Amino acid sequence: MKKYINLFTLIIIASIVFVVTSALFAQDVQAVNQTETMVSTPHDTFAEYFASLAGLAALTLTATQWFKKGLEALKIVLQGTVAGLLSWVVALLLCAVGFFFNIGILAGVQWYFIIVYGLAVGLISNGLFSLEHVKVFLGAIKLLPKAEK
Repeated sequence: MKKYINLFTLIIIASIVFVVTSALFAQDVQAVNQTETMVSTPHDTFAEYFASLAGLAALTLTATQWFKKGLEALKIVLQGTVAGLLSWVVALLLCAVGFFFNIGILAGVQWYFIIVYGLAVGLISNGLFSLEHVKVFLGAIKLLPKAEK
C-alpha cells in the first residue's frame, strides 16, 4: 500500500509541475501590424521569442542547453552553479541582441533594460521566480514592457 501512495504522490507532483510550466510558456503574442500578410519565416519565428518575457525565458533555456551540449563536445562539463551562471549570461546576451536589433519588448528602450530584463529572464529560466512574480516586480518599478501589461 505504501508503494501505491508514493507512486500516487509522484504522479500528482509531476502533474502539478507540468501544469505550472505549461501555463508559464502559454502566453499570447500581440500582432503589431495586422495589415501585413502573415508569412512565417525563420526571422519572424526567432523574433516571436522576444515578444514577451516568457518567450525570452524559453529561448534562454534552449540556447543554454545548446551551449552546454557544445561545451560537452569539447569535453567541458558544466554542473551546478556554473550551469546556472551560464543561463544568466545567455539571458543577458539574448537581451543585448534584442536591444541592438530592436526586437520585441526590447525595441526602443533605454540601454539599462538589457540588464533589468536579462536579470528577470534569468530569474524565470533558472526557476527562482515565476513569471507572475517578475511581472509584479517590474510593474512596481515601472519597467514592465507594454506587451506584458
